[in-house]
Amino acid sequence: MKNRICVSVVSLFLLTLSFTAFANADQDSAANADYESAIVSYEAKAYKEAFIHIKNVLQANPDYLPAHLLLANLYFETGLWEQAHKTYLHAYEKGADPNLVLPNWSRVLVRLRKSEENVSHRRICRLI
Repeated sequence: MKNRICVSVVSLFLLTLSFTAFANADQDSAANADYESAIVSYEAKAYKEAFIHIKNVLQANPDYLPAHLLLANLYFETGLWEQAHKTYLHAYEKGADPNLVLPNWSRVLVRLRKSEENVSHRRICRLI
């Protein structure tokens, strides 16, 4: 009897674990599809669609660095300078490749007239 209860509990645990893994895999798959759609929309200059897809990606996976970088580029392309600045800063602080962040971020800082930050980021760029 005790053995049967133990097997039932273990089986229930494994079943729950497998459903959780399946749900996470399905969510990751949807996020990957949204990210790919965001890239396609961005390259086609369909920025509204790209925003929708990238927001879905970040909702599913808030720490996905390439999505933050694409979001910053979307803000840059649509002239949302302050949002672009904050998003580039976030991506940079989280470890995004400076060669992908700094060119557009420098342009954003010039637009926002934040020259001191621009100069300090250029110094960082020279060190890299």
